[in-house]
Amino acid sequence: MKNKIITAVVTTSFFAPIFVYAQSTVETRAVSLTTTLGVIIGKLVPIAFALGVLYFFYGMAKYIGNAGNEDAKEQGKQIMIYGLLAMFVMVSVFGIIKLAGNFIGISNNDAISPGTISVPTVNGLGQ
Repeated sequence: MKNKIITAVVTTSFFAPIFVYAQSTVETRAVSLTTTLGVIIGKLVPIAFALGVLYFFYGMAKYIGNAGNEDAKEQGKQIMIYGLLAMFVMVSVFGIIKLAGNFIGISNNDAISPGTISVPTVNGLGQ
């Protein structure tokens, strides 16, 4: 009996979001999902960058702290290089995404009110 109750609670909690969105259209659910994912990713990016900085500083501390041990010093040097590489990749990807967004006409204000992306136009063609 206890297993049936647990199964019913788990199943109900799994399908509850579907019932909440029962009256909305597919488009509003998709916009809501993408907005939520954007917020989550927006919160995770600074955390990932902070972890890269901390990893770099950990390598620096290991490098300085083991000045007499060449193997540990080399390992600290490698950790610093990987930390810098991780930060470079994160900043580069962020820049490429911003550049692509600006190119197709997406601005930061669109994250607040999704679905308002303007259609790109070409100026100077007799319009």
